[in-house]
Amino acid sequence: MPGGKIEADDASALHAALRETEEEIGLDRSAIQVLSALSPVYIPPSNFCVSPFLAFFASTPRFIPDPREVSEMISFPLAALLNDETVRLRKMPTSYSSAIDVPCFSYDGNDIWGATAMMLSELKDVLKNP
Repeated sequence: MPGGKIEADDASALHAALRETEEEIGLDRSAIQVLSALSPVYIPPSNFCVSPFLAFFASTPRFIPDPREVSEMISFPLAALLNDETVRLRKMPTSYSSAIDVPCFSYDGNDIWGATAMMLSELKDVLKNP
């Protein structure tokens, strides 16, 4: 889920999201079909409000991650997202506690939590309840 700050030359949050997608993971923004905005997510530790978008890429994407911005990419299949058994509680360190129980998506040795999990939870709900 690429992302970043809205720059001075970005016309909107959507423009920023498409620009960041191209910069961070190499997908041509002109080939991305935006389907919908999702709910904004406020992230207290960074004091940012994230504006996520749901988009579609017509062909199998060829990701080209920029190593200056992306340390790792993981594949999280739609079937795993929709499977309620991938949601777990994990003890995680946060900016305000050394270990609290947080909901996360647990898949293939990866725990996806925090703002990313919040955005994925909304996506899951949208897909399950059209």
